[in-house]
Amino acid sequence: MSSSSVVVMGLLWAVVSGFVLLPTPTGRDFCRGPRSSIPPPSALTAPTAEELTNENIVKIVNEEVSDSEVNELVWRCLGYREDASEVFPKWAAKYPEPPDLVGVSRVYSKDVDEPVLRANQALVASIPMAYKAGIKEHLSKVGFTGFKLEGLTPNKTRRAQCANWLLFYREALFGKSLEELVAAKSRDVEAENQQLREEGKSLKVATGTGVVGGTTTTSTTTQTTTTKTGSSPDEVTTT
Repeated sequence: MSSSSVVVMGLLWAVVSGFVLLPTPTGRDFCRGPRSSIPPPSALTAPTAEELTNENIVKIVNEEVSDSEVNELVWRCLGYREDASEVFPKWAAKYPEPPDLVGVSRVYSKDVDEPVLRANQALVASIPMAYKAGIKEHLSKVGFTGFKLEGLTPNKTRRAQCANWLLFYREALFGKSLEELVAAKSRDVEAENQQLREEGKSLKVATGTGVVGGTTTTSTTTQTTTTKTGSSPDEVTTT
């Protein structure tokens, strides 16, 4: 791989991870790829495993599917159906209607594009750090080598970000109910607390749960703990 290709690949991973903000051009169509109308939420169904394969997700960054199809797959993974009752709660509170995450109009003036930009940024922000390099990890296996620097447009950037979120969804959330995700997070907190007890350190206490853009989160507070002499690890006094 040439040095220029390495630089371009590195830039793409940085963009997908949210570390690079590219200027947003205005007033022109950057892609001549196919477009289709946005389907109503009533037409949305649960995603399938086949739709979330590397071979299908790479079509997003290769511009082999329309902007509307990209939106639709992400919406379905977020839980949109006839309404937002199955959508991750905190995302649904912010977006009761499925938002445009790519910019199907290809109009980049601030008054038109601002909601699209903010929704896409919210989606990117919901990806945990451990999954930020999903494109590099997974799509390189099916031949995706990144974008050329001179060809990196807002549309391509957003497609990459949607693809990265879909990879995170597939690896961490697909096939699991909200209840299962919350329970798993609670187990993680308890396992951490067990280690803290053994080390005689402060414990974390779960104070609430929710899901932000597909990421299960558990709010925690730290309490000082004192273990009684001769007591079990669970017999502690909190202050």
